[in-house]
Amino acid sequence: MTRSGDLYELQSIDTLLDQNRIRLKEIAAKLADDSKMKSAESNFISAERNMKKASIKLKESEKKVKEQRLKIKTTDAKLYGGKITNPKELKDLQDESESLKRYLSILEDRQLEKMLDLDEIIEQHKNEEKKLDTTKEAVKLMHQEFTMERERIEINVKTLESRRQSTTAIIPKEDLVLYEKLRKIGHGLAVAKVNNRSCSACGATLTAALHQSARSPNNITLCETCGRILYA
Repeated sequence: MTRSGDLYELQSIDTLLDQNRIRLKEIAAKLADDSKMKSAESNFISAERNMKKASIKLKESEKKVKEQRLKIKTTDAKLYGGKITNPKELKDLQDESESLKRYLSILEDRQLEKMLDLDEIIEQHKNEEKKLDTTKEAVKLMHQEFTMERERIEINVKTLESRRQSTTAIIPKEDLVLYEKLRKIGHGLAVAKVNNRSCSACGATLTAALHQSARSPNNITLCETCGRILYA
């Protein structure tokens, strides 16, 4: 193979290595990204917290209703027990009993509201639990897929690294030094193929002399526009 041909082969290998290594970084970022799980867990924990709060509020409401009924029972026991005969005291007890019963109605309405609130929050909690389970399964499947892809790419990288080692072994040292230098300043692309007497990297049209030089097996010819090694 020609000098530029060997470098073009090396360039092809390095391009594939670059692509594979970029993909490995992307996969690593995907595997490290736990934002979906955190969001689902946060929503579930929030729903669980709301359910506990609603349950406490309902119990407090039930306690108040129970206490109010006990007050009514105690008041009615005095009212109808026969021990109190004073008309004014009886009237006061009657008024107190009616007032307690009116407030009991209010407390029972509040209790019903708390029950309905809790039912709604329990449903929300169930939905968030389902979402969390679904997210766990999706993340697990995604991790499996990315892990398998990573393993395949790592095998490809090892194969390409072996090919690269074999290829660099037959390239003169000065050609490798130039290649690596151009790779750094050319955004990873040191060798450009000649297509229709044009540089495939920058599109510049080559002169007849430059085109002829690029076709020589013993020459390293650089594009006069972008400075990359030409392979024809």
